[in-house]
Amino acid sequence: MIDLHHQGAQWVKDGKYVSGDIFPSHPDHTAPEVLQGSKQLGVVVYDAIEPKGWGHLANYAGKGSVYENGLSVYGLAHDYDISTLLLEM
Repeated sequence: MIDLHHQGAQWVKDGKYVSGDIFPSHPDHTAPEVLQGSKQLGVVVYDAIEPKGWGHLANYAGKGSVYENGLSVYGLAHDYDISTLLLEM
């Protein structure tokens, strides 16, 4: 599952504005195989967007170290073993 959010270009990476962030499930609260699926989703999204030239993706710079079960990217992975990816565009 991809949890899609809107962010806008707020910060710079490699001298270009970041137009999107990807963020997998929390590693400390997700089964290893579910986390691996989340990371694989990230690779698919990155590989589909980055080479096109109209999107510049980075790892999400939000509250990555804080576990909040109410966030879909965390809660669904933890409670239901669904591989999830937060995608901010």
